[in-house]
Amino acid sequence: MDNLEKWFMEHKQELDPLKASGKSWEAVESSLGKKGTLPVFKLKGWMKVAAVFAILLSTVLLWQTWEQKTELAIHNVLPDVALENPEGEVVRISDLDSKVVLVNFWASWNEACHENNCYVFKPIYEKYKEMGFEIYGISIDSDREEWLVSILEDELPWVHVSDLQSWQSPIARGFDVTTLPTSFLVDEDRRIIARDLNAEELEKTLEELLAYN
Repeated sequence: MDNLEKWFMEHKQELDPLKASGKSWEAVESSLGKKGTLPVFKLKGWMKVAAVFAILLSTVLLWQTWEQKTELAIHNVLPDVALENPEGEVVRISDLDSKVVLVNFWASWNEACHENNCYVFKPIYEKYKEMGFEIYGISIDSDREEWLVSILEDELPWVHVSDLQSWQSPIARGFDVTTLPTSFLVDEDRRIIARDLNAEELEKTLEELLAYN
C-alpha cells in the first residue's frame, strides 16, 4: 500500500483532471499521452484498478460532505445530540423544554467564544430565557478542568455539555464544525431557523419568535 500511495502522490497533478473529467479511461489515457504529461499512465492490471478505486473513494467522500451540508441546511431538522453535562448527566437537545434553542459550539481557550459568551449570549439569554429561549453549549475542549473553570468564571448559566474530545469529537465532525464559535438556532422541533447569527440578528430573530407571540 505504501508504494501505491507514493505513486499517487507523485502523479497527483496528472490524476486530478481525470477526477473531474468524467471521460473513459481510454479517452483520458489518450489525452494525457498526447500531452506527454503522464507516460506511465499507460497502465495495465492492478495499478489501473487502484486508480479507479482512488477516484471512486474521492467521489464517495465528496458526496458524503455534500450530503452532510445538505442535512444541516435551513428548515431541516437538526440531528439530536446526547452528551454529558459537568455533573456527568446525559442531556439531549430534545430534552430541552424550550421554544427556541441556540446550539453553540465553543471552547474555553477561544477568545472569540469568550467574548460571544460574555457580551452577546449572556445579556440575550437573561432577556429571553423566561420567554422560552435556551442555549445548549457544546464545548470543543479536551481539558475538563479548563472547561469547568471557564463556565464558572464567566458565569454562564445555560446548558453545558462536552465529550472532551476537542476537534476529534464525532459531534463536531458530524456538524461540520471547522471554526469557533459555530451555532445553530432551532425551534422546539429542532428545525433549523438560522446559522451563525451575529448579536443583532439573533436578538431580532428572538424578538420575532418569542417577544411578539
